[in-house]
Amino acid sequence: MMNIQSVLFIGSGAVGTVFGNLLVRYPGIKTIGMVARSNYEILKTSGITMKMVLPDEVVPDQVFKPDVVISNIDIDAGKYTGDKYDLVVVATKGAVEAVKGLEQVLGPESIIMLAQNGVGIEKTYRDFYPHTALVSAVVRTSSELRSTGLLVQFAKKFHISCGLVYPTRNNSEYEFYTEKLEQFSKDSLAAGITGFDIVDDIEADRWEKVLWNGTYNTLCAISDLGPAAFQNSGCVPECDPPLYTPESLVRDVLTEIHRVGTASIGQDRMVGPEKIEQLLEWTGANGLNGFIPSTLQDVRKGKEIEFGPLCGNIIRAARRVNVPTPTLNIVYALLQAVNYRIKSQLKDKQCETKTS
Repeated sequence: MMNIQSVLFIGSGAVGTVFGNLLVRYPGIKTIGMVARSNYEILKTSGITMKMVLPDEVVPDQVFKPDVVISNIDIDAGKYTGDKYDLVVVATKGAVEAVKGLEQVLGPESIIMLAQNGVGIEKTYRDFYPHTALVSAVVRTSSELRSTGLLVQFAKKFHISCGLVYPTRNNSEYEFYTEKLEQFSKDSLAAGITGFDIVDDIEADRWEKVLWNGTYNTLCAISDLGPAAFQNSGCVPECDPPLYTPESLVRDVLTEIHRVGTASIGQDRMVGPEKIEQLLEWTGANGLNGFIPSTLQDVRKGKEIEFGPLCGNIIRAARRVNVPTPTLNIVYALLQAVNYRIKSQLKDKQCETKTS
C-alpha cells in the first residue's frame, strides 16, 4: 500500500489554506497542490501570510506557498494535463461548484475528501464519481481569509473528524482505504494538526456541527453581526419585557435543526437536546476572539454565500421525515434574498467593468 504523498486542495479559502500550510512543511507529504480562483496570482508569487492572533501568546507569521498552483479556469474548462493526486480535498463553500472536473486530477486509487460544511453533501460526489473512494470530513477551526494575501487564525485548533463513505465495510477495498486514511491521520498529526479522528458515524458528527453552523452562519449573514453580537442584541430594557429577541430566534433555529437531525438519524445517534443550551451559553459569553462565520465573511466581501448545505439541505431532510420547520423556512427565504442582492451587485460591477 502506498501512503498518501500528494494532496490537492480544491478551494483556497481558510480551511484549505490552514490545512495546506501545515502539510506543506511536513516531509512525509511530497506535493501540496491548490486549485485557486481569486487569489491564484498571489499564491503563484508571494504566497499567503498566515497570522495567528491569540490573547496570551505571540506566534511568528508564516507564509504559505503550495508546491503547485492550478487555475480553476483550467479545471472548469477540462484543460488540466498535470499530475494526479493521492488525495483531493474539496474545501470550497458549496458542493456544486467543485464537483465537476475532478476526474482530471484523480488516479485509480485516489481519495476525495469533502471538507465542506452542512449535511447531505455526499450524494452529489457519489453520483459523479461512483468508483472513487470518498471520505466525508468535519473540520473545526477559527480562521478568516481577510484579504487576498492575509489569513488570520484565532486559535491553534484545527481538528478533523472523518469517515469513509465509500467503499463501505462490506466492500473488499474497505480495509485498503481505511489503512491509507489511518496513515494520513498520523502524518497530519505529525504535521501539526491538533486532532484527526476517524469515526464510524460521520453523519452524526455533521449533524452536531450543523447545529451551530446552520444557526449562527445563517443568522449572522442576514444580520451582518457576529455570533455573540447577534444573540445579545435584544432591545432590553428599551422594550422590556421583550416580546421576541434575537436569542429567542437562535433558540428556535437550534431547536428545529435538532429535531430534524434526531428524526433523520435517530435519537441514539443525534447529540442530546442539552447541546442547545450549551451552544447558547457558550456563544453568548464568548466573543470568539474576533472570529466571524464564513458566510458573514462572504457577505462583507460581496461574495455569494453558501446556504444550500447549511439551510436548504436541512429543510429537505425535514420534509423527508415530516418535521415542520417554520423558522428555518423564513431564514432560508431571507438567505435567498441576501444572495440575490449580492449577485445583483456583482452583475452591476461586471457591467460597469465592460463599459468602462
